[in-house]
Amino acid sequence: MTVDIALAWSRVKQDLKDKHFISPIFLPDILKGELEIYLAGLKTKIESKSFQPRPMEIVEIPKGRGLIRPGSLLFIDDNIAYSAIVQECYVPILKQIEWSQNEVDFAYIVSIDNVASKEWYKSQLFGWNSFREKSLLKIEEGFQYVIITDLTGFYDNIDIPTLISDLKSCGIDNDITGELSRLLNRWTQVNNKGLPQSNSASDILAKLYLDNVDKGLKNAGFNHLRYVDDFRIFCNSSEAKRALIELTRLLRKRGLNLQSAKTKILPSNEAINEIEGIQPVITMVTKQFENELLSFQLMSDYVNDEDDNSDTKNEPPIEVIRETFKTHFIHGSDEKFDKTLFHFLINRLIKENDSFALDYCLANYETHPEETSYFLKYSKSFDGWDIEVMDLPKKMQDFLIGFLSSKEAVYDYQNFQILTWLLENVVQIQEDLLKLCRQYAFDNNRPYYIRSVARCILGKFGNSADIDKMEDQLNIIVSDFERAEMICCLTRMEKGKRNSMLGRIAKDGQITEMAVSFVKTLT
Repeated sequence: MTVDIALAWSRVKQDLKDKHFISPIFLPDILKGELEIYLAGLKTKIESKSFQPRPMEIVEIPKGRGLIRPGSLLFIDDNIAYSAIVQECYVPILKQIEWSQNEVDFAYIVSIDNVASKEWYKSQLFGWNSFREKSLLKIEEGFQYVIITDLTGFYDNIDIPTLISDLKSCGIDNDITGELSRLLNRWTQVNNKGLPQSNSASDILAKLYLDNVDKGLKNAGFNHLRYVDDFRIFCNSSEAKRALIELTRLLRKRGLNLQSAKTKILPSNEAINEIEGIQPVITMVTKQFENELLSFQLMSDYVNDEDDNSDTKNEPPIEVIRETFKTHFIHGSDEKFDKTLFHFLINRLIKENDSFALDYCLANYETHPEETSYFLKYSKSFDGWDIEVMDLPKKMQDFLIGFLSSKEAVYDYQNFQILTWLLENVVQIQEDLLKLCRQYAFDNNRPYYIRSVARCILGKFGNSADIDKMEDQLNIIVSDFERAEMICCLTRMEKGKRNSMLGRIAKDGQITEMAVSFVKTLT
């Protein structure tokens, strides 16, 4: 088995940037100096089948309404090995599923052009827009009903032996399928089931896993479209129940089940509203903008000004955005909270450097923990944080420390997001935050990722006792990568003491050794 390790690394880097829930803080700096040596060693291990994967850590991501979904945290070696092996399956998988791309299956559209690209597939926005447009066209063809449904825990319930059998059916070599099976079974949380989530390699395998379902529905004479595990089947009244029975049967053979609560058989007129989602709201907002401009006789300038390439072109004015936000969120029912509309409006407020929704965001960290990244992104968007009515940097730190100290801070991932944001954006850390970080940094009952960011804050803002305690922790850390990150947190240690410490642990692991080299360049 031969793998393209450089391509695998470029794809993992892209995922770390765009897709993974956790992006290691020091990793690029640690690997930069000796990347070729590191990748060559990893390539040798993979090709000789001596690579040993480590267990996967689950990141519990809040979904809102008190629910969570499982994210996946793989060590960097595991991530690269996974991508390298799935790459070897890419072309045979593509040949198997090519018939359905942008015709039936609209998520993560793959093509032969992507074989050597760091992006595995085309833009998700492209796929989602096509899914919506093709769905509306299907209804226009005259179908009376639409079945709308999705799956329960799709990635978690993918059966590994069945997937490996699918890969073998594509003509993929036994050496590759055997290694992939070994990796996946090392990372599984339930015997023989599950793929790592938020990982592009998993997305490629998941597409193949549903190929038989797509073909089964087509063979049975049904018209359907799919985006990941969201199915839409277009039928007439006499076919709807039969179609649902057939889909259920096909999924059962793959160990998958429909979500009963989200399964609907809708008349076509009701299905249009479901498929359109927030598009009518956005169209209405844009229409308000057009009417307002027309009333000031500016419409012709707005439409014909082809030289205007500003970010606000073809977008509604801030007054309309504010009013829409007030209607749907400030005064709207939380039961009807629409995250897509929320993201659209928040992004527009960010572009305008407008603080209108700040109080709403600060009030909803508990109610909508799943939106923490947007709350934080929005809070940092005002120029220099300079708002006349408040000292925003201090207000934000006070608020976030208060939240982290409260009983509402129950999600480790949300707390990690907040600590990471504070590390990146605050230049003076309050003592209360340092106290919280001391609790997180040395609590082995906490997930690795929250210990890591807490240690970074202590390394940057803590006192000499914090530095000494982190040095002591080096003696009990068994993970090569965690040890390497800890070394990077100790750059403020007195030079002679630090060099002695670095010399003592330099050979404790490959990534530790690279971290030692990196830290020495800072002197």
